[in-house]
Amino acid sequence: MEENALEFLFAGFAVFWAGLFIYLVLLQIRLRDIQQEVATLEERLTESENTDTSYGEAISTSESTADSTTPNELSKRDTTTNASSRDA
Repeated sequence: MEENALEFLFAGFAVFWAGLFIYLVLLQIRLRDIQQEVATLEERLTESENTDTSYGEAISTSESTADSTTPNELSKRDTTTNASSRDA
């Protein structure tokens, strides 16, 4: 009886360690896939930011040439408008 119990104990430990090993291997595979996907997404995000930045610069350049009003002039104009509306 005692010999039979040791065989079951050994079989139980073997199954547990084999299952743990398989689980860790599968976890490692998933982790590697996720790391590759994160790297791909970071690459796409960087490319997207570079594309958006150059597009934004082109728009702001065309806007600044179309309207040469500086921010100081705009704030002075707003202050003047607010003062005249308060006086009325």
